[in-house]
Amino acid sequence: MYNRIFSIIITVISVIAFCVPAFAGEFVNWNDDGTVTLTHEDGTEILIDRATLGAAYGPDDKPFEGETITILALDSGPKGGISGPLYSARPIWEELSGAKVELALVPFADLYSKMMLDMKNGTGLYDATITGAFFYGDLVDGNYIVPVEDIGYGTPDYGQWSYDSIPPNLRKLHEWNGVGYGVMNDFDGQVFYYRTDAIDNPEMAAQYKAETGDDLRVPETLQELLQISAFFNGKNWDKGDDDADYGTVLHLKVGEQGHYHFQSLSASFAITPGPLDKYHGVYWFDPDDMTPLINSPGHKAALNFLKELHKTGPSAQIGWSLGEAWDVFLRGKAVFTFSWGDVGSLCQDESRSNIKGVCGSIAIPSSTTYYDHEKQVMVETDDPVTYGNTTGGTWHGVVSQFSENPEAAYAYLSFMATEP
Repeated sequence: MYNRIFSIIITVISVIAFCVPAFAGEFVNWNDDGTVTLTHEDGTEILIDRATLGAAYGPDDKPFEGETITILALDSGPKGGISGPLYSARPIWEELSGAKVELALVPFADLYSKMMLDMKNGTGLYDATITGAFFYGDLVDGNYIVPVEDIGYGTPDYGQWSYDSIPPNLRKLHEWNGVGYGVMNDFDGQVFYYRTDAIDNPEMAAQYKAETGDDLRVPETLQELLQISAFFNGKNWDKGDDDADYGTVLHLKVGEQGHYHFQSLSASFAITPGPLDKYHGVYWFDPDDMTPLINSPGHKAALNFLKELHKTGPSAQIGWSLGEAWDVFLRGKAVFTFSWGDVGSLCQDESRSNIKGVCGSIAIPSSTTYYDHEKQVMVETDDPVTYGNTTGGTWHGVVSQFSENPEAAYAYLSFMATEP
């Protein structure tokens, strides 16, 4: 009898031992099957294999014990698109590495000056910066950042990621003259968002037909967008409250990120379609002598269009930043917006969105008029070219030449770049 009870006890203990990870920490569990369970502070679990995590880490291996790294980044809050992942990954990587991560978070307008002052003075206050790709000219020309191959990329030691996993047009934003400097993180490109329930609303469709003679549909050109947006603006089409709703919501605050949206909007006005040469496919500069093109008739036409589109939304948006405009769309108060991929994800987040399941997206429509740089005239077309974009910072980490702990900084960035 006692032998039988003892046998049962041993069996139960064995089963329990088998189910428990080989080593369990607060955020990191090393499993017997060669995987690692990473637990975020909100309880979300990610399963990753040890090889992808990096060979330098282990239950008894903390490769950066006692080191501290400081990351400079935009302050978008603990759950924001840029700084949010830094907050989320920090406690896990600290447990993995034995290091400490300090975050130096600043507004958009201060990031460049903070970053460049530190690098020009060589003080090394920031081990790494979550930077925009458009700063590479200054960063590389000044020899301020470290090629990733010099600090661990391509080795098995740290988080496994590869430039080969991303499209060529995005890969170029992490390189300079073929040398990789950036650790992939955030890939930017803008699309057009619309309320499917507004476009598919039979009552609105009948009113639109009566007022314009046209069928209500997802806009196929920017001119059609303006007409549809003007129709919806001021009507209580959402029925969610007693207040009038809007057509298109924008964020136009000076010094913020509205200029990116103007780039996406203006491309089809300002670019002459055709194979790349002096006149075709150019937006910023004349490629022969680098004369700026920003004052071209196409750019000006786009700005005038934006002024008209602004009238189909809240007047206060002239002073709005990104989050304020997104919030209006997510609350169900506007039919249209165009912005980054964050909006699509946020539409499904019921803690922030009233429009889960009724948010559609397409490529940003193009203009039926554009500027011909060769003939120097505005042209009308019935078949406008759709322009894709990588508009934005494609915000990602680079490691400072003045960091005292460059491998630790790279290791943290590569940890965030791994694919679960």
